[in-house]
Amino acid sequence: MNKVFSDFINYPGKPGLKDFYEKQNFLTPEELTTIESYFDKLEMEAGATRSEQGKKNVANNSYRTSRVGWIPKQDAYRWLYQRMGELVNEANSTLWNFDLFGMAEPIQLTEYHAEEEGHYDWHTDVGAGRTSLRKLSITIQISPPTDYQGGELQFMSRRLPQTAEKIAGAAYVFPSYLLHRVKPVSQGMRRSIVVWVSGPPFR
Repeated sequence: MNKVFSDFINYPGKPGLKDFYEKQNFLTPEELTTIESYFDKLEMEAGATRSEQGKKNVANNSYRTSRVGWIPKQDAYRWLYQRMGELVNEANSTLWNFDLFGMAEPIQLTEYHAEEEGHYDWHTDVGAGRTSLRKLSITIQISPPTDYQGGELQFMSRRLPQTAEKIAGAAYVFPSYLLHRVKPVSQGMRRSIVVWVSGPPFR
């Protein structure tokens, strides 16, 4: 039997592990307060998705309703980028060992408002252009669960949705090709931050 194939079918894997890496209380209350101030300071705009023709990003409220802003790679925000890097290294070495070269895109701030039925339907984070290089995605919950209702972050795993706990400061790392969604917010506002980590194409 071909040795490569033989090694593959006998690979023991890591039983009992989830399709995503979870770290509760990743951010401290003080860090959460600092990030909340970024939301109030940075300009927010309507979240967009790629058009059916794939030529440009457009707003599609039936698929996604959110407001987003971007944290620039500047000294004032260096601490947050460093924290994200530490988390990625920890998660990647635990579950995937993907070949990565870093965060090619800025950290995204995201808001989902109940009056807009804020949500993001099932999607992956991989697409054309630079998004084709995304390998790992990170979502960190900023708002405490008392601030909103609905807005559950879910991952599709083995045809069953897995729901992330609503814990302010909790971080979730997952392959960018994994289906996930944010269910509609029915009351209040949900804030989170998102970042993508890129690497050479899978081969």
